[in-house]
Amino acid sequence: MKQSRFFREIATPRMLSGLAMTDRLSIYSLYRWIWVKRTRKEAKQLAKDPVCNMNVDEKKAVATSVYKGKTYYFCAKGCKEKFDKEPEKFVEKGEK
Repeated sequence: MKQSRFFREIATPRMLSGLAMTDRLSIYSLYRWIWVKRTRKEAKQLAKDPVCNMNVDEKKAVATSVYKGKTYYFCAKGCKEKFDKEPEKFVEKGEK
């Protein structure tokens, strides 16, 4: 697990050394719980690129396209261009 900035800079080993082992475990458990909740929340915001089927973060998508009222997210401009030329081909592929 990659440590967050908080754990690297604020909860340094020197600061935690004065705490009892149970307190250190409690701090670490809380940190781990927050990290897991955050990553699960982020995972829910992924969409499939209809062209290459890659998972794309909706907030960081390179391009988007709206077809028949639905927004599609793309990992690259090339995928968006392919979709825009023949959207029906990729919409049918994704629905199967």
